[in-house]
Amino acid sequence: MGNQTYLKAICSVFQSRFKRFKKVEKMDSLKNKEFYLDLVRCCYIYVKEHLLEYNEELFLKYFTKKEQWEYREEIAQIKADKTKFLS
Repeated sequence: MGNQTYLKAICSVFQSRFKRFKKVEKMDSLKNKEFYLDLVRCCYIYVKEHLLEYNEELFLKYFTKKEQWEYREEIAQIKADKTKFLS
């Protein structure tokens, strides 16, 4: 498996793992559900931003400009509206 395929697979797994956090069993039994969802959302944003910003040249070796734009757009939407997170 090439580097690009490997990275795309990791990003796919990353995305699906965060979706699982949102579907936690017994979510209603959490004492502070809003705090939990905000924490997961902040972690998601942190990881995505650092994937983009750590080394742009390296990022563009494995992702396209369009994907870079889509990531930035997704992050901006999630920051602006909490309900957009993993919807």
